[in-house]
Amino acid sequence: MSSSISAGKTPRKKGTGSIRRYANGVWQSSFTYKGQRFYLEAVSRDEASGKLEAAKQFADSGSFDGTKESLHQFLLQQGYPSGTKRTVPAVISSYNINRNTATSWRVSVNVQGVNYRIGAVSEEEARAKYIAFEAAVLKGEFHGSNESLDAILKAAGFVAGRFHSVRLKKGTSKHGPFKNGIRRRAEGYYEGRYTYHRKTESVYAPTEKEAEKKLRAIKTAIDDGSYIGKNNETLCGYLMFWVGFSGQTRLRPSTQRKYRSYVIDHFIPYFGDQRLQATTTELLQEFFQTKTISGRADGKEGGLSHKTLTDMRNMLSKALNYAVNPKRLLQFNPAREIELKFRKAKEIPIMTEDQMELLIENAMAGDNPVGWAIVILLRTGMRKGELLGLRLSCIGPRISTFSIEKSLVRIYHPNKQQAADYERIDTWAKTRNKTGLYLGPPKTESSSRCFPVGRQVKECVRNLIAYQEKLLGHSIEQCPNHGLDNFLLVTPLLRPYDPKAFEEHFKKFLSQCGILDISVHSTRHSFTTDMLEKFPEELSSISEIVGHASKSTTLRYAHGREKKKIQLMDSF
Repeated sequence: MSSSISAGKTPRKKGTGSIRRYANGVWQSSFTYKGQRFYLEAVSRDEASGKLEAAKQFADSGSFDGTKESLHQFLLQQGYPSGTKRTVPAVISSYNINRNTATSWRVSVNVQGVNYRIGAVSEEEARAKYIAFEAAVLKGEFHGSNESLDAILKAAGFVAGRFHSVRLKKGTSKHGPFKNGIRRRAEGYYEGRYTYHRKTESVYAPTEKEAEKKLRAIKTAIDDGSYIGKNNETLCGYLMFWVGFSGQTRLRPSTQRKYRSYVIDHFIPYFGDQRLQATTTELLQEFFQTKTISGRADGKEGGLSHKTLTDMRNMLSKALNYAVNPKRLLQFNPAREIELKFRKAKEIPIMTEDQMELLIENAMAGDNPVGWAIVILLRTGMRKGELLGLRLSCIGPRISTFSIEKSLVRIYHPNKQQAADYERIDTWAKTRNKTGLYLGPPKTESSSRCFPVGRQVKECVRNLIAYQEKLLGHSIEQCPNHGLDNFLLVTPLLRPYDPKAFEEHFKKFLSQCGILDISVHSTRHSFTTDMLEKFPEELSSISEIVGHASKSTTLRYAHGREKKKIQLMDSF
């Protein structure tokens, strides 16, 4: 059973290809037969996929006459009791809680494929009414009518039943008079009024005593300056604002793009028009628990990875911190107390000592520039973008040091505020694609560093410069600015490598050496592990060389090698 707080807008389609999911929970698969499109409804992706596969086999068998009726009958024979329609769920399949006005909430519940509505005066009452109704449905006390629903809620102590207020007879007096800012409304609940910034606002409660308590707390907060006024800002609308604003000031283009996809693909379909001030920690915790087991944007089965969930929580927490201060849209940050169930992250495979020696031996004996680049990665722990963006001006005299100042990345084009930090490299591109090759700042502040390099790295640098001079047909010093602006690693067209293209060349080189399932980033882990095994007392120096902000980060990069584990156990 799914739950969300949404505005009941037009359902959005999610998913790709021949299977889609609507925001109201209905799955739909489709296929074309002799120019005609046939649609199949389902309650899950598995059912939609199963119906689609069966329908395609039926169409290919030659027995299909091209009518919806024959397809419906065939699916009935295959064990789908609803045929081309959606299977009716056994009990409550979904519910939504929506705010209509300042004093009116609505619960929409789907039971046996039929929608029922429940009115309430607050979100708390709406949830309480739903819980009471759900319990009655599970006990079999609901008989599938509005009268039965009304009787269940009245028996549970809700005087108004399924309505948000007691239905008054014609001519009945309405609201009572105000006394000390509080009055009893005709519907049976109490209203307290106060003025904030020359605007009259109200607070509501089921009893006079509770209304007095709420009103007194608000007036105290107004007097001491801590009160946050009411607003109609939605959670998703605010998140879109924050992502756009932060992208102009603090987020990297790739991070901004990632955060925007989180909001569009996950928060908007789930929360819809959920008000920001009505967002609670419990509601957010329920969202993350749902995403742990389901709700992938690509429509596949299973939940999101622990890293993605952590990134989403961090984004949400930073955004809502800004809503508290300086925006003053919230009294406190409801995302601060969100807890994620721990799941061990997928371990990045590292190279064994034998594999590293084999790679270095083959690279040094050959004339492949990618092989020399791999040696540099294995002997420095540099990130892929740092090596690809390394210019000759960043190499010290006599190839003594590397200065990491930039990183080469393929990103969506930066906006005007971000453009100052990024230099467009792929000026040869004839068409303006969505992305481009940019030379930008390193990943973190600690990533900007200078470190000495060893003998093998120096030899690889000389080989790469000689390779580049061979392509040029002259000395590199004859290039503009004496070649200092040239990149160390270039393609046969004298252009810097695209990160994705380099990854492919990297895997091809490793495959030729008989090594599989190792990524470019694994070289960084392999270097860190190798250094810590040989020089465990030099943790601070190793952390500075690889550009980590803390020693704990460096220790997380270290992996235990199987050979080392055996040696340790054999020592007893």
